[in-house]
Amino acid sequence: MNFFIGYEADNPVNNFYYIPLSVDVNKVKVQLLENTKVDPNKLYQLYFSLDGVNFNFLAKPIKFLPENKVIFFILDSKIELRKYPRIPVNKDIPVKVWVDALEAKLLDISLGGCRVKILKPIDLNNYTKSGSIRNLYFQFFDRQKEEIYKILAKVVNVDTQKREMAFVYIPYQDAIGIVYKRVLNLLKGKQ
Repeated sequence: MNFFIGYEADNPVNNFYYIPLSVDVNKVKVQLLENTKVDPNKLYQLYFSLDGVNFNFLAKPIKFLPENKVIFFILDSKIELRKYPRIPVNKDIPVKVWVDALEAKLLDISLGGCRVKILKPIDLNNYTKSGSIRNLYFQFFDRQKEEIYKILAKVVNVDTQKREMAFVYIPYQDAIGIVYKRVLNLLKGKQ
């Protein structure tokens, strides 16, 4: 079963998973997962992949069907170079990130990678080799315990002036989905 992600166009933190049931020129019929509800007055971005090509639909729900199925009217579509949408981390959330031993702030995250800002001024020239593999550690603080998840990631971009680094995750690591969901829940105000 292939499922994809969709989110409110104006608020990507309000996201959901769906299974596409049918797609035609101007409509897409989907099955919403996890008892998700969508607002008929809002616009949504739907990410969709077909035969290795990634699409991004700007769509509005126009018909609600039984079993949490919805028909969206496609207002705009484009081929997407990014497989997964980036979610900006634009507020403080209780998660710490390290690139190897360097403490960083999470700037954005997707199921495919993330972008961070190194907190202390250092010479990033040792980290500028594109394609090098780094250990990313994500530390979450719950009420009674802390949890740390390690993800191996490849460096894809370094901005030494801003002390920012972008990574693509090495695929098939269990921690990727856990970290992504934990960050989204924190952004939504859930623990």
